[in-house]
Amino acid sequence: MPNEIAFTGGGSESINWAIKGVAFANRDKGRHIVTTTIEHSAVMKTCKYLETMGWQVTYVGVDWLGRVNPVHVREAITRIRFGERDARQ
Repeated sequence: MPNEIAFTGGGSESINWAIKGVAFANRDKGRHIVTTTIEHSAVMKTCKYLETMGWQVTYVGVDWLGRVNPVHVREAITRIRFGERDARQ
């Protein structure tokens, strides 16, 4: 665990750093990110950027209350694990 604290200009920059940091640090384990269709714009922009860098991003929909169905998340992970293209994008 790093012994550093990084101060950013705000929430969007923090989100950007966090997602990119985890993605690049773990790219040898795979390049698939699962997120929802209703995320903050900073999450969406970072995920769109990572798509241009070779990551596959699956955008899971939500119900009318904004809830994610865990089955859809499991399906998204399973599709990528077994080499199928995501149909929900």
